[in-house]
Amino acid sequence: MNMLFSILIFINFFILYSYSIVSQILPSVSIFEESPISTIVVDLRPIFQTLNVHPNQAALLHSQPSQPFEYINGYIRLKSRLDREDYVQKRLCIGGGNNFQCNFTLTLTVNLNQTPYNYILSQPISCHDINDMIPKFSQIESKIFMAENVPIGHRIPLEIAIDLDSLSYGIDNYHLESMNDNEQYQFSIVYDNHSRELELIVKEKLDREINEKYLFKLMAIDRGQPPNIGIQTLIIEILDINDSRPRFELSIYNITVAENTIPEYLLKIHAIDNDIDSNAELIYILENNYDNLFYLDNSTGILKLNQAFDYELHKFYQLNVQVHDNGINPLSDTCIIYIYVLDQNDHAPSIQMKFNPIFEYNQDGNMAYVKESFDINLPIAFVTVYDQDSDDRGKAQLTIEPHNLFNLELIRPNYYAIKSINNFDRETLSYYKIELRARDFGQPSINGQITYTIIPKSSYFFITSNDGILSTNTSFDYEIRRIYKFQVCAHDHGQPSLESYVNIQINIININEYSPKFEKDNYEYSIYENRTIIKYIGQVKAYDQDYKDLISYTLGNYEDLFIIDNDGKISTKFIFDRELQDEYKLTVIATDNSTFGSTIVTIKILY
Repeated sequence: MNMLFSILIFINFFILYSYSIVSQILPSVSIFEESPISTIVVDLRPIFQTLNVHPNQAALLHSQPSQPFEYINGYIRLKSRLDREDYVQKRLCIGGGNNFQCNFTLTLTVNLNQTPYNYILSQPISCHDINDMIPKFSQIESKIFMAENVPIGHRIPLEIAIDLDSLSYGIDNYHLESMNDNEQYQFSIVYDNHSRELELIVKEKLDREINEKYLFKLMAIDRGQPPNIGIQTLIIEILDINDSRPRFELSIYNITVAENTIPEYLLKIHAIDNDIDSNAELIYILENNYDNLFYLDNSTGILKLNQAFDYELHKFYQLNVQVHDNGINPLSDTCIIYIYVLDQNDHAPSIQMKFNPIFEYNQDGNMAYVKESFDINLPIAFVTVYDQDSDDRGKAQLTIEPHNLFNLELIRPNYYAIKSINNFDRETLSYYKIELRARDFGQPSINGQITYTIIPKSSYFFITSNDGILSTNTSFDYEIRRIYKFQVCAHDHGQPSLESYVNIQINIININEYSPKFEKDNYEYSIYENRTIIKYIGQVKAYDQDYKDLISYTLGNYEDLFIIDNDGKISTKFIFDRELQDEYKLTVIATDNSTFGSTIVTIKILY
């Protein structure tokens, strides 16, 4: 009886509890992503009418901030932007058979007017995808480097794009489109939809010298209608191999250059190599330079002269030039340069003069001593004029100044005698300066007069412009500066003027102008009496400001008792007795073989 009562109570309790809460799953509804906010998803009022309740008696359960839906007056509607891809990535919606589905379930509680008093409604909502995502590459530009000798059929993996839309709108295929002006058939792509692998394929032989860069648009196309297209710029740069030989623009160059001129440069040869980088770095080599007469810049191909041509020595030159690139296996080419030298009136007449041997004259032979009683019918001097040029350029005319005091007598071609017009009178004029000028008949004529200048100008030396005598009015100090260097320029007065340079080095000769000086005026040392012979006592030191002067030392007294060596070290060769003499004053002399200095060395004898 008690067991039956308990079972009845349990059954009754179960029946009362089961009728207190009732739930219902409603049919699923759907909405497209990106629908306008406030779009009504489902109207629940018909259900509320069957339950005989007012819409205000219903409310959402567990509404999250990220929930894009709201319940208002019997309607479930969209309250915020619904981006399917965003909800899928953040896992804020429930996936179905694949990760691209996005489903929501809204739960409402309804307060009934009678038992069971509480009613639960579950509303499934499915978010439908739209084709709103454009396939996207990780970078807008991709660069590929490829050697020009890769084989046909060579494959290179390419990056694929990402499309966050569902599979129905996912990437369908890829397309490669040339961005160059002309069509390019060297490359193609292949895409495997199953493995999702994208590869670039070389279809034809590449040649960097023809085309060193290819530009393509790599397009990822999805399945939408119309499709969305993601684009990446694909740059293919072709790497060089040393397959192009350098070529000179000309195989033979012909140039003409006047002698005695040094132009800025003779010629700039140029070779072309269609390779790039080190494979196109060209090195020019001059195979014969005629004892450094020519200089070729190895990198620029500029040919220069180191010194002017002399038509009388060479009228023609042939140069052989090679060019090679800087590749691992260098390629080369050769050319020939023919240089023709034009003759110029480049030799000024040369004048040689000798005084009549009856005169006394200086060592240079440019000044003679003539007696007042000299017979003016006799020649004062003889002059020879010669010119290395030929024809009219080698013929010369000689003039003399002052022409009112002296004249020229032609003895034979290019050989003259100088005679005085008037008798000499020392009281009237004690010296005469004669100037000789030789002029040839070339075009242009070259004057034999020469002017001398110091290059650069010197504050220590000067030169007379007409005779080239070099002088100075400065006293020099060998210890301060020993050598002076400069150039002397000699130029004639032809048109154009010709010039020549000579390097001058003046060596200052050292004279012994400083006497040796001791470091001390007085030295003092001591030695014990009755000590062994040959005992070192002390050292004196002198110095000389003259350059490399050698100093030697001698004793001025007591040479029989003391010894001094070339280093100024003083020793004794005697055993001293203090009772006999307790102090010695030595005179030490330092000499540089011409001057001397002295000092006193006091040596005290100790017990």
